[in-house]
Amino acid sequence: MSRYKTNELTSSILVPELLAQMQGFERNENLLLVIAATNRPWDIDSALLRPGRFDSMIYIELPNFELRKLMFEKQLKNVKVEDDVIEYLASKTEMFNGADINNICDSLLRIVVNKEIEKRDSIEICFEDCVEVLKKNKSSVNKMDVIKMNNFKNSL
Repeated sequence: MSRYKTNELTSSILVPELLAQMQGFERNENLLLVIAATNRPWDIDSALLRPGRFDSMIYIELPNFELRKLMFEKQLKNVKVEDDVIEYLASKTEMFNGADINNICDSLLRIVVNKEIEKRDSIEICFEDCVEVLKKNKSSVNKMDVIKMNNFKNSL
C-alpha cells in the first residue's frame, strides 16, 4: 500500500465504498441525516457532492472572542479563576479552534490539581498560570488553510 499516495487511496477505495454504503440505506418514512466534516473541502470528490448525497455545505468559522470566552467559562466553571482571566484567555486565543482551547483548559486544570496536591493556600487559576500555558500551547490552525477556507466559502 505504500506505493499509493493518500489521495489515490481515497479516490480509488474509500469514496466508492462510502457511496456504496450510503446507497445501501433504504428510503422510507424515517429520516436519515448523514453529516460529514472536513477542514479540506476543496479536496472532496465531486461524486460525493452530486444531488441526493451531501446536498449542502455549511461553513463553520473559528470561534470569535465571545465564543472563545464562553468555551473557557464552560470548561473552567468548576474551578476558581482569578478576575478577568477568562477575558484574557479569550483575547489571547484568536485563530485557535475548539480543540486548541480544550487543550489549554486541560493544561490549566492540571495546574490546579498540582496546586491542590502541593496544598497551596491559593488554588485558583491566575494570570501567571495562563501565561505559562499559552507559551506552551500554540494554535494548531494553519493560516494558509484559513485563507483557502475563506476563498472556498466565498466560492459557494
